[in-house]
This record gives sequence, structure tokens and C-alpha cells, in this order.
Amino acid sequence: MKRFIYLFPILLIVTALSISCGSVSSATGGYSDEAKVELVVGNHKPEKVTIIIDKEEPIMYDALNVNQPRDKRVQLIIKPGTHAIKVLTADGRMLYNQKIFVSAGRIKTITLYR
Repeated sequence: MKRFIYLFPILLIVTALSISCGSVSSATGGYSDEAKVELVVGNHKPEKVTIIIDKEEPIMYDALNVNQPRDKRVQLIIKPGTHAIKVLTADGRMLYNQKIFVSAGRIKTITLYR
């Protein structure tokens, strides 16, 4: 029993020193500094559209049907915040013209209807 009384404090000290030594690891949480936008068509077949984000260069985009699985959809990566989005059909008709807000690490789905 006396041996245990002497060994116990030594074990505590060794344990405390071994825990405090070694590599320092830290975990950072939160979302990456990007957001995603995807376009789907609600009530008709998939179609090619042109999307304009914040008056930048137009992007050709294949808008899939809303029933398509998410992993098949193309997602555009943009910065989080407020953006002006315009979507035009192949013949130049406006399908969508709104300002949207996208949060960091989130996917904003825009559903297009004719």
C-alpha cells in the first residue's frame, strides 16, 4: 500500500507531462469562403440557358430538371453575399432577374419556370 501512495503522485506527474507535450493541434470550424448557385427547371424539360452574375461575362449553363439528383447538377462557385442574377433562354427571353443572397458554404437553388 505504501508503494502505491508513492507511485500515484509520480504517475500523475508523468501523465500530466505527457499530455502537455507533443504536437499542438487545433480545429477550426465554419464554412469555406465560397457559396454555390445551381439552376433547375421546375415544370419542363432541361434546357440550355445563359446566366449573368453581377454583370460579369455570360455563362452557358445546362439547367436540369428539379427531379434530377443534386450530384448531377452543375454548381457555380461564387463569393458569399448579395448578387444580381439574370437568366436568359437561348432565344434571349428573360427567365429570372433577381438579387439573391448566398451564405458561405451553402448552395442556393434557383428554380426556373416558364
